[in-house]
Amino acid sequence: KGVGVAWSADRKTAHKVLDGEKKDEISLNMAEKLARDKFDLPVPKTSTVLPQTAPVPTASSKSIGFFERLFSKRGVGPDGKKQFKDYDDWGSYEGDVDEAGNRQGKGKMTYVSGNYYEGGFVNDKFHCDKGTYLY
Repeated sequence: KGVGVAWSADRKTAHKVLDGEKKDEISLNMAEKLARDKFDLPVPKTSTVLPQTAPVPTASSKSIGFFERLFSKRGVGPDGKKQFKDYDDWGSYEGDVDEAGNRQGKGKMTYVSGNYYEGGFVNDKFHCDKGTYLY
């Protein structure tokens, strides 16, 4: 919880983030100042991530319905990598998983939007004191 900044992938717009929720658009100068003063971070580089096709949700049944695709939180991408959806943003995951396939321990999520998180996971969620979420 707290204050942050969310940049668009092309870095031409920025929004204030409050308690994890994107709020009003702010000037790029204000966004840069907030990132530097609060987090000691520069403006992230422009995203070079190419759009990906949506992953295929994993399911035990052979038939996957419309709602299961819409509300699924995990799948397998066309490249065979594990895919997860956090906050409506799909991405590929590299790291440790438990026996149920949940993200657990150290890992890195790289999202289609260009955002990424690198750090610890507990029970399939971001969790650690020194993780980095770059957006």
